Amino acid sequence: MFNFHRRILPPFLAAIALCGQAMAETAKLTVTGSDCQLVSAKPGKKTIKVKVEGNTNPVQVFGEIYQYDQKKPCARSKKITISNTGTIEFDLRSTGFYEFTIIAKANDGKELDRVSSTYAVVPDNNYDHPREMGTCTHFGQGKGAYPLTFNLLNLAGFTRIRDDFSWQAIEPKPKKYQVPKRIEKLVNTAIKYKIKPLLVTGYGTRAYEGKYSNGFVNTPEMREAYGNAVVFAVKHFGNRVTEWELWNEPNRAHPVKHYLPMLKVVYPIVKKANPRATFISCGGGGAGGGPGGGMIIPIIKAGGVDFQDGFSIHPYMAPHDPDYGYGARGAPIPRVSVPVFAPFQKRIAEKNPKSNGRKLSVWVTELGWPTEHPSTRQHPTTEMLQAAFFARTYLMFRKENAVKGIFWYDFQNDGINPKEKEDNFGIIRKDFSPKPAYQAAAVVAWILRNRPYVRDLSPKDKMNNSKVYQYGQGKDRVIVAWLAAPEGSAKQSENINIKLPFSPRKAILLDWQGKKQKLNAKNGTVMLKTTYLPQYIVQK
Repeated sequence: MFNFHRRILPPFLAAIALCGQAMAETAKLTVTGSDCQLVSAKPGKKTIKVKVEGNTNPVQVFGEIYQYDQKKPCARSKKITISNTGTIEFDLRSTGFYEFTIIAKANDGKELDRVSSTYAVVPDNNYDHPREMGTCTHFGQGKGAYPLTFNLLNLAGFTRIRDDFSWQAIEPKPKKYQVPKRIEKLVNTAIKYKIKPLLVTGYGTRAYEGKYSNGFVNTPEMREAYGNAVVFAVKHFGNRVTEWELWNEPNRAHPVKHYLPMLKVVYPIVKKANPRATFISCGGGGAGGGPGGGMIIPIIKAGGVDFQDGFSIHPYMAPHDPDYGYGARGAPIPRVSVPVFAPFQKRIAEKNPKSNGRKLSVWVTELGWPTEHPSTRQHPTTEMLQAAFFARTYLMFRKENAVKGIFWYDFQNDGINPKEKEDNFGIIRKDFSPKPAYQAAAVVAWILRNRPYVRDLSPKDKMNNSKVYQYGQGKDRVIVAWLAAPEGSAKQSENINIKLPFSPRKAILLDWQGKKQKLNAKNGTVMLKTTYLPQYIVQK
């Protein structure tokens, strides 16, 4: 029987209705981005902002979170119903690095979308952050977000950033100087967060296109033009910016024929513009980034020591580890590794004082390891290796006490292509989610603070490759240990005994992510299994 009350739709209207129903049953879930912070200090209840797009009906959202090294979830959230945005809550009971998955479901139980990311619970941020701990940001190139990036920098323990203030940005037209708003905001925000900015100049400018050759200022006219631009920037910022690097990686410039003549023109006028500022030469120039002194030694020998306050190197060692690095044939140093080049650079500064008796400061203004795609090679640099290398690098530099600042290149990934090296140097991803190296940075900053290196407690047996160092004295001591096996070594771990300088009863063992571990001790000796990841024994 025909039902006069039943609604019959024409085919095209029925199709539209079905399409609308399908659209209502789809959703795109988002938990990352510049408006979502996935890092916090200290254990406790944590909130993650979620956003649902593409759905006209309310959806149920819930999640589960795992400790990074565990298979089973350590916490689950309550279900919430949202139409656009909402907040998921997890109770995280220990410092550490986590992975989470958020799921969106329709009211009928159908899964609409799911998304996974990472979350870092770092140590209490109320401590004396390391004075030398820096990283490269790219606000000058349009990267970063205010204030999220600076919140993340602060929570990781950084006290320094290095960013670009190119000659082009200062002088886009001849003698028309400016400070772009993004650079002004960068400096002001850094000061607000008690982070010291180092600005690097150079790269050339279209204002004088065709007037300088080989990518550098090689005439008196261009040296003066570059110097005047830097003077403008130095005067503008005054004591808000007191660290400047004169030209980034001038590898096309001969140290004596080209770069030193520039220093002789530029340094006197910028130093006069702000006598309290530090002007750093070399910009990481020279073979391999200058760890063997290929840039600074010829400059000093040619009488250039007085035309700078310090010099920088960019000793990239990737994919090799920082303990062993790589061989340096025909160089003044046998290897490019932190234990070799750091004291070498220190000796350069100590043996070549300025005419006023002051010693040049040594800077590492770029250094880092990009994470690599598994197809790259047999043993690629994983995110966990990057985390280990970050921590060990800063620990070894503190041991050598050779440099004023160490700037990890860089803070945030440039892109999302896993096979592009330049996209993967960061310790946070392009979407602002943390990588394991971020957690490692926060923990090593909290461990090191400004404690001095005291002594080497490494096993004396030549068959052992474990490194054991003490930082801090009196009742403020920490012991750090890791396995520094040479590249290609089959040794994955090592059992060692450590005679602590304090009672094991007053010791806490933490892993690389700051999570408390069981401490095995007997008769004042700690039995420890070392791996490539650092472990920390902290005095209570």
